[in-house]
Amino acid sequence: DGSTVWAFGDGDYGKLGLGNSTAKSSPQKVDVLCGLGIKKVACGTQFSVALTKDGNVYSFGQRLIGLPEGRARNHNRPQQIPAFTGVFILDVAVGGGAFPRSLVHGGRLRLGEQLRGTAVF
Repeated sequence: DGSTVWAFGDGDYGKLGLGNSTAKSSPQKVDVLCGLGIKKVACGTQFSVALTKDGNVYSFGQRLIGLPEGRARNHNRPQQIPAFTGVFILDVAVGGGAFPRSLVHGGRLRLGEQLRGTAVF
C-alpha cells in the first residue's frame, strides 16, 4: 500500500536511505518515506529514487549529478527533487550508475542528467 518502505544490503553513500552508510543484513524501515504513499522504488548501483502516488520523486545515495539540490553531494536520507516541483511524475527508472529517467504527465521523458537545464523530450 506504499505506507512502509524497507531497505537492506550495502549502505555505501547512504543509498539505503537510513541516515547512515552502514550495511544492513536484515530489512530496516526507511522512516522518511513511510506514510508518503510510495508507488515505486528504483535502485541504481550507488543511489536510489522513490516515486510517490502524488507524483513526487525522492533521491538518496551517491549524487553524481547534483540531485536533489543541484550540488554533487551524497544524501543518506531521502530528499525530494526540487527540479520536479509542479510536474506530475508517472514513473521512474534507473540503470546501474545511470541517471534517473522519469516519465512526466503528458508522456514526455525527462532525463536526470538534464534536470538542471530541464530538457524534456
